[in-house]
Amino acid sequence: MKPGGAVIVFTVNRWSPISIASRLLPFSLHHRIKQYFWGGEEDTFPVHYRMNSRAVLKTLFEQAGFTEELFVTQDDLSAFGNFRWLNWAELVVWRALQLVGLPYPENCLLGLYRRQ
Repeated sequence: MKPGGAVIVFTVNRWSPISIASRLLPFSLHHRIKQYFWGGEEDTFPVHYRMNSRAVLKTLFEQAGFTEELFVTQDDLSAFGNFRWLNWAELVVWRALQLVGLPYPENCLLGLYRRQ
């Protein structure tokens, strides 16, 4: 990448509840759980969560000559989208946490890294 070029990374947070459950549950169960909650074809694949934290992303990009220009977490309220009452409950919990200033535990990472 040329100097001044930018990379945008959007990925799951390795410390979000769904990511943690994914690491703890046997892989043989992943597709059945995914299909139940989100539907879809048999495209479930193993994940390793090697670049799914701010610290790791920042370190790897800095080693490659990039600087972190922006980093935010994005709340992810899609887990129960196919279940109306669970989706409603998730929204209520999300809003309650916002009101008391606590972060929502299920989130994704968004980073902008620029080549020096």
